[in-house]
Amino acid sequence: MQTVQEMIEITGGFARFKQEPLFIENGEHPLLLVQHCGRSGVGGADVVRVLRMEAVDDQLIRTLEMSFETNEDGSFWRAVVWHCGLNDETRYVYTPYDVNNDRQFVLIVMYVMRSLRFRANAWDEQLREQGYLDAAREMLLADRQLTLFRAG
Repeated sequence: MQTVQEMIEITGGFARFKQEPLFIENGEHPLLLVQHCGRSGVGGADVVRVLRMEAVDDQLIRTLEMSFETNEDGSFWRAVVWHCGLNDETRYVYTPYDVNNDRQFVLIVMYVMRSLRFRANAWDEQLREQGYLDAAREMLLADRQLTLFRAG
């Protein structure tokens, strides 16, 4: 999700992003929410959730959501969950597997991992084409102008 990574960088970097989610409004395109969800995952990685929110029947719903594991500085992303709100379909990369004596271990479902990587790359390209990166830049510029106005 190179486009989302760039949005995070231009709006203050990954450390700031961990404290404050991004809401990107982009004209007639759906609202984009990007938020840090803490540490989780199999290896204790940071988890980032990217949601597309749309008004459907006068209600704001998440039409598409992907969760990613990232390293501490946000430079590496791996898609681990995909959810489509329109048909309520969800895909998980990690799945618990029960073994004897009430123990579990986690399986990595490789075909889902490849599928989510493909979907994430396609969505990333779509976000760039729809101008979300430019919208983030404009949002940052407006925020700086507001800060200067308040200070002056």
